Amino acid sequence: NIVTQTRSEYNSEGIDELAHSMLVRDSEGVVTDLKLINPPLLGRFTEESAAHYLYQLNTLFGTSHTVADLTPNADGKYNILIAGHRRSLALTQAVEACSGTPNDLFVRSVVLDDIDFDEAFKQQTLENIYERPALQDEAEAIAKYCEYRRNSGGKQISVAECARELSLKEKKVRMQLSILNYQPTLKNS
Repeated sequence: NIVTQTRSEYNSEGIDELAHSMLVRDSEGVVTDLKLINPPLLGRFTEESAAHYLYQLNTLFGTSHTVADLTPNADGKYNILIAGHRRSLALTQAVEACSGTPNDLFVRSVVLDDIDFDEAFKQQTLENIYERPALQDEAEAIAKYCEYRRNSGGKQISVAECARELSLKEKKVRMQLSILNYQPTLKNS
């Protein structure tokens, strides 16, 4: 199940390049296999924890995802893609290049049970280091996260604390917030 995340647009050339990097060819150029070096990160949720996760995600992004939108596993739990959105799109493209479908795949994944939304967002932020989302998307997501954190716990957090939680440098967070002329209602330090 793929839901809203920081990146709102995907560079089709980058996806195509990544898909081609997954194709393993023999000496005659025939595709013989697919290779995925970094596995996607999935959250596996009960219905209740999926609803809570989606509530927090909707609060951050202003979306309206519900558990009813998700497809459950055979065990009744819900897998939600946390990190690896570009890889998933590229893998689908690579499989199609081999005349297959995504249902033909068994993909090694890192699966975390009932991952907390804050931790999932942090992991997604770290994941985006290779090919960062558009500057505007990243700035908006950071600003939304800072507001989300300020409003979710009832206590003000500083820009420095927000940066630490996202494993980013404080200077980067301040720069991203300045792109939006964002005036955080956070503590100053």
